[in-house]
Amino acid sequence: KFYGGLESDVTLRQVIESCNWQEDHTGEASQSLLKQVQALKLGDSTIRKEVEKLKQGSGGDAGDEVSIWHDMRFIPILDPGTGVPAVLAMEIDITELEMHKLAQEQLIAAANQQAQIFAAVSHELRTPLNGIIGLTEHLLDELEESGSPGGSSEALAASSNRESRKVLST
Repeated sequence: KFYGGLESDVTLRQVIESCNWQEDHTGEASQSLLKQVQALKLGDSTIRKEVEKLKQGSGGDAGDEVSIWHDMRFIPILDPGTGVPAVLAMEIDITELEMHKLAQEQLIAAANQQAQIFAAVSHELRTPLNGIIGLTEHLLDELEESGSPGGSSEALAASSNRESRKVLST
């Protein structure tokens, strides 16, 4: 039994079954953890598990549940009062940390998606700009070959060519 300032004593099974084992609808994960904790002996490593629990919302409705996350640790110890081997169970609310992790994952996904969009847009702009540069160079060559005084049209074509190259270099 576990004692922890609750209204009644709680068993190890009740602690583990209070978790929401989303990936496992058969109950195998909770049973596996229960067996691992029951098999703990002095000197064994601490068992650590992050679990989601469903907490009743403030409305009291069945569908008004809120997910909370707990870091559960099971540590083999000697009971200081009796000297009998026991398991110290600790639960720490890590909901805020999990929310930060989720927000970080969402930000990274959004940044990756944005980079993909910019890469696609960049490709879509570069192809026609390369065509424009080629045509402008062709027009400049024709103006030089014909010997006609290009004047402002030649300056416009050269300026267009320079500006297009600036866009492509970024």
